[in-house]
Parts: sequence; structure tokens; C-alpha cells
Amino acid sequence: MILEAISHALSLDFGWFIGLAMDNLLWVAIFYATANILDESKSFLGTIWLFLFFVYDLFTELSFAQASGWVLLGAGFLALLYTSRTALSIWIESTPSLKRHMLKILSLHWLGVYIIYNIFMA
Repeated sequence: MILEAISHALSLDFGWFIGLAMDNLLWVAIFYATANILDESKSFLGTIWLFLFFVYDLFTELSFAQASGWVLLGAGFLALLYTSRTALSIWIESTPSLKRHMLKILSLHWLGVYIIYNIFMA
């Protein structure tokens, strides 16, 4: 998917990007709202750059999943991820010494569940 997007960008095929955005208006709105919330400067340009990073990140993750055959958005993977993340988040919130490391722990949790699921369960 990322190579297709790069190909259309290099050939200045803006119609493809407009069609992609119009076919996925919900995701465009979700990514833009998330970028606006996470942008600390609250500037329009900062929000646009963060939005473009989210889109690039999704394209590269989907390209990796397609090339490697690993599951990224499967129902079983997401059910396992969110069920275990809920328990882990509750444990981290109840342990004062771990609260400041919550983002690192949850990021490593995602990576661990992603690798374990795709090696042993998919």
C-alpha cells in the first residue's frame, strides 16, 4: 500500500488521494481528530503533519502485514490485545512505581502480543 501511494504521489495523481480520502471519510476524521488532540502546539500545520504521520504509519504497517503475512487488524489479535491490555492497565494504575512508565510498558505489550500472536496463533 505504501509503494502504491508513493507511486501515485510521484506521478502527481492527486485524484487517487482524493478518492482514497472520500472513500474513507470516517478514518480521515478519526485520524485528524486524534492528531488535533495530540498536537500540543494546537497549530493547524502541526495537526496536518501529525495527521500525515498517522496515515504514513498506517500505510507502512498495512504494507508490512501484507508482505509478511502477519495479522495486524484481525479480530482474534485485537480481542487478545485489548483483553490483556485492560488487565495490564489496571495493574499498572494500581502500582505507583509503574505509573510513570505506562506508555513504555503498553508499547512493549503491543509488540509482545503482536509477535506472540503471529508466531504461535495465526
